Amino acid sequence: MQTLTASITSQTELDRMQHMLESCSALTQAIGKLPAVPTPDWCDRAALAIAAVLPHADVAVLLADMGDAGRLRDVLSVGAAATRNGQTARDEALDLRVRVEALTGIPWAPDGARIPSDGDVASAAYARADMHGMPHASYLHIPAIGSLIATAATLSQANRVRKIITYVVLPASANESFESMMVVRLGTTLLAKLAAVAIGSGPESIQWLTHREQEVLDQLVLGHSVKEISEILGRSPHTIHDHVKSLHRKLNANSRGELVAKALGHIPPAQH
Repeated sequence: MQTLTASITSQTELDRMQHMLESCSALTQAIGKLPAVPTPDWCDRAALAIAAVLPHADVAVLLADMGDAGRLRDVLSVGAAATRNGQTARDEALDLRVRVEALTGIPWAPDGARIPSDGDVASAAYARADMHGMPHASYLHIPAIGSLIATAATLSQANRVRKIITYVVLPASANESFESMMVVRLGTTLLAKLAAVAIGSGPESIQWLTHREQEVLDQLVLGHSVKEISEILGRSPHTIHDHVKSLHRKLNANSRGELVAKALGHIPPAQH
């Protein structure tokens, strides 16, 4: 009986490990498809990529500058994703985004954890029962038997102020969220590397694409010409040409092909 119990436990652990590895692989592929350009919905797309492999979780992704004591000094962009009964829940995601924005000025981690000076990422899981008096519990609406995974990753060693921060709210207890934390930790690390290229890690202001520029870029990805895009979007060819010039300038692209490559998430070798 003891040997049988040990075998079952071992098989269960192997199954959990296999599931974690499969989730890591799927998440790596999903993040690889994110644009390497500063689209207005970049953080939303990042949150959806994580939520796709953690279907029962609510996910928020922040691009933020961190101040003293690990406090969120400036929240530059927020994205959120939520699912209910296997379906995308837009209203819940919007509500989560608004609540996360209210975290500005408090430590990114409930217990004040910081990223080690010799490291690029920090993460921890917190059971709801252990979060009494912590603002994250109420802001993020963590279920009574749920847990929170908080992860932060530095975009660049040259500027350790700017971070990608992910908050993942799980219905399971923190004791059951180790595998999820490893998946989120990997995802946050990959997002930080991509964000450094797509958005920038320096202190300068971010050159976000406008919604119209993003529409034009999406049409370029589909292979349409300036004339075709003008007809599709109902704008003059001159206006579309101006948007294309702005895209070249903001994305530091020298050709139409380079614009499309960045939109598809392909990072130039020198920027890896």
